[in-house]
Formats: sequence, structure tokens, C-alpha cells
Amino acid sequence: MVSPGTQSDLAPASTLGVGIDSLCAAVRALSLATRYDEALELAAAAVAESADTEALSAADNVRLALAAADAAERRDYVRGGDPTAAAWFDELAVRARALDPHSELVWDAELLAVRRRYAKQLRRPDGSPWFGPDDRNAAVVDALASDATELVERAPDPARRGWARMCLGWIADNIRGDRDSAPPHYRDALDAGRQFNDDLLIFEAQRHLGDHAHDDSHTAEAYVRWS
Repeated sequence: MVSPGTQSDLAPASTLGVGIDSLCAAVRALSLATRYDEALELAAAAVAESADTEALSAADNVRLALAAADAAERRDYVRGGDPTAAAWFDELAVRARALDPHSELVWDAELLAVRRRYAKQLRRPDGSPWFGPDDRNAAVVDALASDATELVERAPDPARRGWARMCLGWIADNIRGDRDSAPPHYRDALDAGRQFNDDLLIFEAQRHLGDHAHDDSHTAEAYVRWS
């Protein structure tokens, strides 16, 4: 689950010794390798260095914060109840909006916030897994789905729209328990992933479509998708 897309206005190598694109890519690569602590240590070190040297611009600081927040969300999703994760999310969308209210960074921050809210709905207050519609606050679920739908409608490009559709599939599948409405979201996400060579989006879409095929006794299709 990453913040999709990249920025075209690449920053040159700074006094940090590496360009912002490479730095963000390193944070994300460590996170996807489940080395969350190292990812966040790298981001925190760069933030501290930049505070002393002004090595990063305001926009680059937001980009780095997005990469770190993505890693923090993944760590919190896996471990549950990580009290340090929230620090990377504080005012992230506000900071992005202050730079440019129409920036892709704003959309990315808002998608990450939706992902975080979704992930929190997968655990009960006692930390136990929580799947399906039982005992849920319908208003909370409706608001989450509405915000994800708005992100689909406001997506600045088809690749990002694919990630928002993926979120809608997760919400339908794992929170609403509405299996029939989830696969169309996954198929649209898969199309976007293939069109824009987003391997992670392809993986997520195929993994969930494979789950549906398996549960529907379509074993051959499940095997192909999981392969």
C-alpha cells in the first residue's frame, strides 16, 4: 500500500549528498522490504540534517515526509498500535496544501490518510482483527468510502486513480463485507497498474482478485493471478 506516482520536478543532489528522488526511493524500498525501522531512521536523519543545513526545500521536505509516513503506516499496519506512527502524519496534508493546494502532493497525502483510516478499521479497540460489517459505526464507514470515492474523482492521473479504486475495493471487501462490489475496483486498479507499470498496484490487485477466484472455487484462475 505506497503513495503512488512521482514528481517530475526532480531536485539536484543537495548537501545531504543525494537527490530527493533517490532519498525517497530508498525510504520506500526499505519499507517494502519490511525494514521499517531503517526506513524511518533514514528519513529522520535526513530531516534532522536538513533542519541544520536547509538542504531540502519545503516541497522536498513534504515529499520525504510522505515517504516516511507511508513507511510508518506499513509498520503500524503490521505491528499494530505503533504510538510513533502518528508523528509522521501530523499536518501532512496541511503542509502540502500550503505549498500548492492543487499539487499532487496534496492528493497523495489525502490518499495516505484514507489508507490509515482504513487500516485502523481492521483492528478492534482491543487490538484483535476486525473484518466484516459487524459492530461497526455505519457513519464512519460511509465517510471513509465517500472520501475514497472523492479521491477517485479528483485523481490527477489514472495511476493514482487506480490506487484510490484499490482502496474502495479494500473497504468493500474487508469492512463492508460486500464481496460482489469489490472485484470491479480491483480490476480497474489492475488495468491502471499494467498501463503505468506500477508493480505494487498490480501485485495488490492480482492478490485480491486471486483471493476471490480461490474462494469462488476457480482454482486455475487463482493460481494464474497469484503467479
